[in-house]
Amino acid sequence: MAKRAVDLALAAGAVIVLAPLLLLIALAIKLDSAGPVLYSQLRVGRQGWPFRLHKFRSMLADPDRRGPPLTRRDDPRVTRLGRVLRPLRLDELPQLFNVLRGDMSLVGPRPEVPSIVARYTSAERQVLSVRPGLVGPTHLAWLDEAERYPEGIDPVEYYVAHMLPEKLRSDLEYLRTRSLLTDLWCLTRVPAALLGNALRRRRIEPLARKTARLTLDLLSVCVATLLAFLLRFDWRVPDPELPYLLYGFPVAGAAYAVAFLALGMHRKVWRHFTLEDLWHVCGAGLLGGGLHALTVVLLGWQSYPRSVLVLTGLLTIVLLPATRLVLRSTSRRGAAPQTPSARRRA
Repeated sequence: MAKRAVDLALAAGAVIVLAPLLLLIALAIKLDSAGPVLYSQLRVGRQGWPFRLHKFRSMLADPDRRGPPLTRRDDPRVTRLGRVLRPLRLDELPQLFNVLRGDMSLVGPRPEVPSIVARYTSAERQVLSVRPGLVGPTHLAWLDEAERYPEGIDPVEYYVAHMLPEKLRSDLEYLRTRSLLTDLWCLTRVPAALLGNALRRRRIEPLARKTARLTLDLLSVCVATLLAFLLRFDWRVPDPELPYLLYGFPVAGAAYAVAFLALGMHRKVWRHFTLEDLWHVCGAGLLGGGLHALTVVLLGWQSYPRSVLVLTGLLTIVLLPATRLVLRSTSRRGAAPQTPSARRRA
């Protein structure tokens, strides 16, 4: 029950916060290529029940009739916009509505199509004992899956023979060790992992890189807001406070966005976290917290917990450098090793 409650709270908050982005992506898809905005595919969910998984369309219309159900590197079916959406997994954002409907969870094994599930062994079918996830440890480890297919092979057969067994072993290990805390930890890793994957592929231009940094910082604010409410109310937010939690996400995001833009947080690339960076983060947290408090007062939210305002600011100051450094380490692991001469030039 606790996992489902967290799924509903976070998914609803994400839909509210990301609503402008969802509308922008939908409009861009209509302008980019002919076809529907959404792509739906039959997947297998909990206890083997089928459901319709939704994505933003990132390929030409009717992709299943144009090729296999799996996507390889440089797949000709991927649209121009799809090449931007897919590395950051922005095409999967409509699955938040699958989470709200109860078809999926935020964290869990990724759902497969029925033809793939039919090949599971009896032991492997244990992954169907839980709701499939929007993300998961296995998903994060295989973000570069499309790059791993050799040339000139049948992608479906290669996937089933070489990739699927490893992914299922990882999913089964997740089931043995999962808890609410490990799920929350997995969610905190998602922005850094996705941005690191996209940056490694060098498909993000300078302006988009700055936008990605700002987005990562604002996601840190959303996580800080959620943790502030959970800490204030001993990990169980009362029903009267839930509207403040849900509507508080965009309010906090807007307030801190102004602070981050004013102080140029999106322009900074941290190679090392220095004392100067610490002061910069503290300044952003204090300014954002002040604007957050002022916005709450102007909205007339007299019952908004004042301790949450303070905790959000403090947690933001902690999470900002943590997420940036995780992103930095993720990018370094994926980068090619430098020669000694290249290191000297750097």
